[in-house]
Amino acid sequence: MNDRVYPASRPAGAAPAGGAAGAGGTGGPTYMKSQLYSANRPAYRPQPKRRRSKRRCCCLCFIWTCIVVLFLILAAAVAAAVCWVLFRPQRPVFTVSALQISKLNVTGGSTVDSLVSISLDAKNPNKKVEFFYDDISVTADSGGVSLGSGSVPGFQHAAKNTTMVSATLSAKGEKVDSDGAKALAADLKKNSVPLSIELDTKVRAKMGALRSWRLGIKVSCDGFSVAVVKKKGAAPPSLSDGKCAIKIRVKILRWEF
Repeated sequence: MNDRVYPASRPAGAAPAGGAAGAGGTGGPTYMKSQLYSANRPAYRPQPKRRRSKRRCCCLCFIWTCIVVLFLILAAAVAAAVCWVLFRPQRPVFTVSALQISKLNVTGGSTVDSLVSISLDAKNPNKKVEFFYDDISVTADSGGVSLGSGSVPGFQHAAKNTTMVSATLSAKGEKVDSDGAKALAADLKKNSVPLSIELDTKVRAKMGALRSWRLGIKVSCDGFSVAVVKKKGAAPPSLSDGKCAIKIRVKILRWEF
């Protein structure tokens, strides 16, 4: 008797090989597309440009200002060195040649009347440098008490030249404090009055074709002791040892050096 061969039963739930994935399928394999962007990712925003801080700008301005100032100082130093080598400039020299007090009265212990005559020699020791002076203000005082003021017209000071500068200073009813009046009266009794002269002006130098800017100068002459001339025609008193010093005044904005 021949045995029958029955096919093995297919397991339940097993999908047929190469079968359709569902209704209406094509019968081919199914692939899942990968999702490139997440739905919850925020939108791209470009970063704002970084602005330079105010502090950095201030530092740059300060650095460039320092560089410019240093360059100007260096250029001025080079120019001054060249002028010094070519012209060898020197300061003018002032000496007092004559001083005379014709009148000096202390009235009421609070006012002063005076008449002072002065003469100075201005010497230019340079060979190639000329000086041009503005009007000169001249004052005289004794122990801080003003004995008069005046002015002298400006002049041109040629090279290797000596020019005499003369002025007559007067004071009438000049107010003084009690201490100053007492000290001045004591000097009159001794007939030896300490006297100081001060000249204040501006000067410009000429070196060949070059001209400098105007500089303020102050000439101070101290250390003189003068007797009062009481009679007309009397010989002027001899001067004690006194010296004159020149100070250059530089003014920047409101500051003076």
